[in-house]
Amino acid sequence: MIFQKRRAVAAGIAAAALTAGTVAAVQPASALTINNYGWIEGTVGFNQKQYCLDLLNCYSYSTAMNNVNFQGPIGNENAVPKVGERFYIHVWTAALDSPFDVITDNYQMKLLLPAGLRADIRTNDDVGCFVSFPNGAFKRYMASNECQDPVKVGVYQQFPAVALGEGETANFWVPVVADRVFTKNPDTDTIGLVSSYSQPSGALPNPLYATNKKLAVDAAPTGTGPTPTARRCP
Repeated sequence: MIFQKRRAVAAGIAAAALTAGTVAAVQPASALTINNYGWIEGTVGFNQKQYCLDLLNCYSYSTAMNNVNFQGPIGNENAVPKVGERFYIHVWTAALDSPFDVITDNYQMKLLLPAGLRADIRTNDDVGCFVSFPNGAFKRYMASNECQDPVKVGVYQQFPAVALGEGETANFWVPVVADRVFTKNPDTDTIGLVSSYSQPSGALPNPLYATNKKLAVDAAPTGTGPTPTARRCP
């Protein structure tokens, strides 16, 4: 798939499925690579809406889904991350093909990171994004105002709203780093994703909620500590 990065378009092409949660591609003169293996998938969030032909003929169907996945450290994606190592989180929200509604809407994702896990965006090319088909195949680039870094709003990392039509999926990849050990404790180590939309009315839940309770981060080797946050040059 063609990988779109913030303020840049990648020329590299690779294949990956949405269920695998990633894509691999490299822009010329860029060190950014996101590999299509080592991804740990979360629990999919989805809504339901009921449509009744009459009192005895009702159908329930989903109009949207979302999920949050993560992988091992950059350059060693099949490994368990260690404190101070950067790794990627992938968030996505899909507007499903609907048998009864024509769905065109703005979908906005908010990433909830547990205490001790933070976004670690160092350059304009660190955050990746594009719109795909439901199977993960590249469909189109996002608009420039949609493909942007997330912004801290309260406890969330909030991404720009993305306009989606039926059968389209908004994808973002953002690097993070852990400042403490994580042990898959569902009370303290869960990554959350909230996806808001306005149509179709009557579809619940709204917003959608997805979680990933599988986060494990090992201690840093003796004598090392968390990676300091790098600042961008003006």
